[in-house]
Amino acid sequence: MKKRLLSLLLILVLCITMIPNVQVLAAEQKSETIDELKSYAEGQTFSDWVLGDLLVAETYGLYPIAWHNKDMTVPITAAKLQVLLVGLRHKMFDTDVVQSATEPSYKISQKLTVEDVINQLYGIVAAYSFTSELVLKDVKALTFMKENGIYTGKNGELALKDTCSIEQACVIATRLVTVIYDKLDAASKGFLWKTEANGNTVYMFGSIHLANTQMYPLSNKVLAAFKSSEALAVEVNILSQAGAMELLNLAVYTDGTGLKDHVSKDVYDKVIALGASLGLPEAQIAMFKPWYLYISFNSLSATESGTMEAAAAEAMLGIDMNFLNNAMLSGKPILEVEGYLTQGMMLDSFSDELEEYLLAATLEAVSQNQTGADDSSAEVINTMQEMWSNGDEEGLKKYLSFEYEYQDILTDAANEAELKVLTEFNNKLFIERNKTMAAYIEGLLKAESGHTYFVVVGAGHYIGDANIIEILKKQGYEVTAIK
Repeated sequence: MKKRLLSLLLILVLCITMIPNVQVLAAEQKSETIDELKSYAEGQTFSDWVLGDLLVAETYGLYPIAWHNKDMTVPITAAKLQVLLVGLRHKMFDTDVVQSATEPSYKISQKLTVEDVINQLYGIVAAYSFTSELVLKDVKALTFMKENGIYTGKNGELALKDTCSIEQACVIATRLVTVIYDKLDAASKGFLWKTEANGNTVYMFGSIHLANTQMYPLSNKVLAAFKSSEALAVEVNILSQAGAMELLNLAVYTDGTGLKDHVSKDVYDKVIALGASLGLPEAQIAMFKPWYLYISFNSLSATESGTMEAAAAEAMLGIDMNFLNNAMLSGKPILEVEGYLTQGMMLDSFSDELEEYLLAATLEAVSQNQTGADDSSAEVINTMQEMWSNGDEEGLKKYLSFEYEYQDILTDAANEAELKVLTEFNNKLFIERNKTMAAYIEGLLKAESGHTYFVVVGAGHYIGDANIIEILKKQGYEVTAIK
């Protein structure tokens, strides 16, 4: 497990581990403007006004995302509303603060008005008893919806007797989840800090690059910090087509050699076998360097099914992706702390020994997961994701501490060669990058005054060994954790 943990750490702290799963989207995304994002609504499958809410809905898992591909402006059917009600019920159980609930009967009429849908959705939530004090049973559905900004109608006109569309129902359900989670303090906390200097403010948020629907919604404190910021800074703008091409060019051998010349026969054969199982021919795989292959494959070990589809789904739900989508929607500038090329060059600088070690670790993790022999990698990621959601800094820090995770190797002289590659891994992936990231944040603080930034990088860079927060504090900056 120690060896396989390395591939999991790559997922946690290196943004481009999710790139292969979003390459199609990156190739299609030719500009980073709100007009480009809105172009997906041209057709029209849904109205422009619901775009922001549907982006949120994608992260909640209340209904099949395939609904977005068909006309959502048509009236909602009883069958679709039942799916939405079941999704809402499951989302309530995700809060971990449910004590009990009355089993719903789902008696739904065929012709559904806005008022019918409001009452049905509210009825699901009001049926619960929570560990947190939240009075719902004695409050009318419409009153709750209006008071909490869930449904206020159009220009003050409620139109309750109008037929409810699919998109209206989805928006109401999504907003209801957001409000209830906020009232129950059940939203994911993550890790957020704030520092100020020279009239500038920098919010620092630690992400996990692969996520799931249970990790949403995010805390209102996090969302408020993002909303108040003028620009988003991420490790890599993973929607940049130009950056993706730079990475790809760096990943291919250009000196006349191939993968076979740089790794052992055993590792090479295992890579080719894995590629074949995914429909990738040997000629395609053999041209790439080891680091590109393990960042392409390692997310497979992080899912319970071990499939590309599951890995892609978790990548699309990643915290970085979520903020990128929201930045595009709100028109915020997107800055890069590192960028594709910088992260690629860091990986390209790894020694041959470390390269093969990481590739072998990834192959082992994927193989164990896909054969069902051992799903501990997915279990570890699930544990990390849960710790992240709970804001459990001390718990997650254990997985990121070099001394804690590799204490057996540190005390065993026979593992000198392994210790050497692990030390290189820790220094290049964490220590050196933490310094450059801290310098980037300091640059924002020292820039022209009067600006606010929201900086999202892997959580490990904020809470691991020699982390960014410690560096900034040593340099005299006051850093405050926002809980």
